[in-house]
Amino acid sequence: MAYNIIDILDKTIHMAEKRKQLYLNIDYMGQDKQKFQLIQSVLIRSIEREIKYYEDIIHDLKDMNLEIIDFRIYDKISFLMNQFNNKIYYEKIDNIPKLIKWTAALHKDIFALFMSIQGKLVTSESDFETFAYKILSNVLIRKEKTIKELERLL
Repeated sequence: MAYNIIDILDKTIHMAEKRKQLYLNIDYMGQDKQKFQLIQSVLIRSIEREIKYYEDIIHDLKDMNLEIIDFRIYDKISFLMNQFNNKIYYEKIDNIPKLIKWTAALHKDIFALFMSIQGKLVTSESDFETFAYKILSNVLIRKEKTIKELERLL
C-alpha cells in the first residue's frame, strides 16, 4: 500500500478525536464549575473545527496525484503518532488555570510532533515543495497560533 499526506491527516484526526474525548471525560472538582464547562465547551469546539479543517484538506486532496511517502518514513511517522496518542492523558484538573496550562503544554507537544514529522519527510531539497511539506507547514502555523492564544490566557 502506498502512503501519502492523507494517511498522516487521518491519523491526525484520530489524535484530535482522542483529545476531544479527554476533554469530555474530565471530572472537574474545582470551584466555578460553570466557568469550567464554558471553557471546556470552547476547547471542544476548537477541536471540532480542527477536525473539520483536516477533513476539508483531505476532501480537496482526494482526487489529486499526491507524492507517495516512502514506507520506512511513513512507518516512523506512524510509530511517533501512535506513541504520542497513547501517552496523552490529563492530570487531575481542579482549577481553570491548570486546565489552560495543560492544554497549552499539550499543544506544544503536538507542535513538536508535527515538526518532527515534517522533518522526517525531508530527504532532499525538492521535498520542501511537496504537498505534504506545505500542508504540514500550514498545520504548524495554526498550532503556533493556538499556543499563543492559550498562553495569552495565562
